[in-house]
Amino acid sequence: MATTPESATASLNKLTAILDQLALDVVLNHVSAGNLSAWCGRLEEISAAATCGGYPAAGEEANRLRLMLQALPPETDETAAAVQSGVKRLQDFLASVSDAAAAGPSAGTPAASPEPASPPPPRTESAALADDPELVADFIMEAREHLQAIERNVLAIEQDPGCTDAIHATFRAFHTIKGLAGFLEFGAIREVAHETETLLDMARNGTLLLEPAVIDVILESADYLDREVHRIDDARQGRPRPEADNSIVRAHVERFLGGPEEKDQELAALAQAVEEPSAPVVPAKPAVPHASVTAAPPAVPAAGPPRDLRG
Repeated sequence: MATTPESATASLNKLTAILDQLALDVVLNHVSAGNLSAWCGRLEEISAAATCGGYPAAGEEANRLRLMLQALPPETDETAAAVQSGVKRLQDFLASVSDAAAAGPSAGTPAASPEPASPPPPRTESAALADDPELVADFIMEAREHLQAIERNVLAIEQDPGCTDAIHATFRAFHTIKGLAGFLEFGAIREVAHETETLLDMARNGTLLLEPAVIDVILESADYLDREVHRIDDARQGRPRPEADNSIVRAHVERFLGGPEEKDQELAALAQAVEEPSAPVVPAKPAVPHASVTAAPPAVPAAGPPRDLRG
């Protein structure tokens, strides 16, 4: 049965909707064995639907991503990054297929499964607000919930810097905000969340102590994210404002991202300075009083034997 342009467009829209939901699930949920299995099942569904809908190239791409994910171990940062980048690549692939399909075949040329010429350029923030208003609304709601969780958990960390549950929860909150912002092309938010997430990853791995100065930087990052989320919400409601510069916040975070290596180098230099033999200390000689420069009084002749005054 031949695929009509209308049915092909409907199939492509269905594929895009399924993939967008998958992308949102990937961003919001932790990479566990169960979630990874569910995502692979969703990719298998996308592959079959793409092939049946007249887009075999998209089906092959979805199947290739599914096979790659099945070979990766769950519960690792590398797998999480591979899932997100793979889904984003598949979204770009489908977007280029959609653009090619919208252009339509030349007159007299039989319809064929379009192949993308090149990946589309990254979307801008305004494009995300225009193209995905519902996803932006979900992002605002999710980000605010995670920012509230960050505030609660940082208070717990201030009371007990070794509270691993609070550290892990704060890390996951920044990680989720980073993923959501990256998905919607909110670059400044993604950058701050990513670097703060890295800071917290060092803390949960025991390579960075959450001392008061570090906690202050985490709160500064959360404040920046909160202001930017409010700005995006205002823009969504027709009150756009310029994006706030994130360079100062990032510079404050990056001061601590050197990790233990820089501190070890400082400590090693200090230890070397302490251990290096110093020059022997020569005790100072006691001060000799300076001779008086005043002239000595004239000498008095010594008295001789008494003279005999008699004749």
